Amino acid sequence: ADVPVKKGGVRPSVVAALKPELSDGLHEVFVGCLLGNATMGFRHLSFKHHFCIPVYKLRLDKPLTPNGRTQMGALHATLEGLIRGDKGPREYGAGQHGAGERRLTMTTKMHQRFRFYYHSFFEVDVARRTLRKRVPQDIAQHMGPVAVAYWYADCGTYEGGVPSLRVDGYSQADAEQLRDALALRTGWCVEVRGEGRGRRLVLLLGWRVLLLVGMLLLLILGRLLL
Repeated sequence: ADVPVKKGGVRPSVVAALKPELSDGLHEVFVGCLLGNATMGFRHLSFKHHFCIPVYKLRLDKPLTPNGRTQMGALHATLEGLIRGDKGPREYGAGQHGAGERRLTMTTKMHQRFRFYYHSFFEVDVARRTLRKRVPQDIAQHMGPVAVAYWYADCGTYEGGVPSLRVDGYSQADAEQLRDALALRTGWCVEVRGEGRGRRLVLLLGWRVLLLVGMLLLLILGRLLL
């Protein structure tokens, strides 16, 4: 059972024990998606005190592009047992008169196997009723090639001949931790550049890095679509 603390999480010593036993690289799929655009949530209750009840399900999010459709379709096929029949990929975000970016979203069923990801990747501020994404201290242990490929699929860009990963949703300290973990696991030379919404990790090995990540992503998606 979870051991509650004031901020709606569990004690750090307990989190590692929540890691589910998953096969076929599914753990890295979840890690890569959470490093990217995937989110989780909570329910807020208020009696004599404020409570934030974790909701153990994953909300996946992709741009409404041909690549986004392919990636979401592959995820749907992979997570079929964790997706309700009526909760497959759906479009959202056009707004009034079609303004705004169209995107794809899909939400898993609630499942106890997601406890580890909730308590590793998110921090609840009960007073402000907010959920902030954070980087687990042991992220390097979970950042295999499949996780990096899924992360790049969500947040990767290629501008001026230089591939990079958006990390504008993370603090400077978290971005530096991601830089160190990525460099440790891949041997790549990585820098944090920019601030705020412009913050990103720049991979300084140029086209070789992009080619490697692209090959990994194509291999993964090809396997999932078979």
